[in-house]
Amino acid sequence: MQKRLIHLSIIFFLLCPALVVAQSSPLETQLKKAIEGKKAEIGIAVIIDGQDTITINNDIHYPMMSVFKFHQALALADYMHHQKQPLKTRLLIKKSDLKPD
Repeated sequence: MQKRLIHLSIIFFLLCPALVVAQSSPLETQLKKAIEGKKAEIGIAVIIDGQDTITINNDIHYPMMSVFKFHQALALADYMHHQKQPLKTRLLIKKSDLKPD
């Protein structure tokens, strides 16, 4: 009887972490719901305080160019905000304005 109880306890403690990992967090559930039914391949990765990690559709290889464009668009929007210019403003960017790397 004691042997059986020990075996069941060991199995329970081995399976406990798997049960916790299998549960979706509320944020993960909301993100999945937000992209559900969209005609796009959407991948999301969230790292909170360097510890909590949520990944959705992490098994798909995505081109990085969209990631770079997003950051550039944010930087441009911030610049235009500080210059008090509407987003529809056209900007002239000369070759001399660009950095080589």
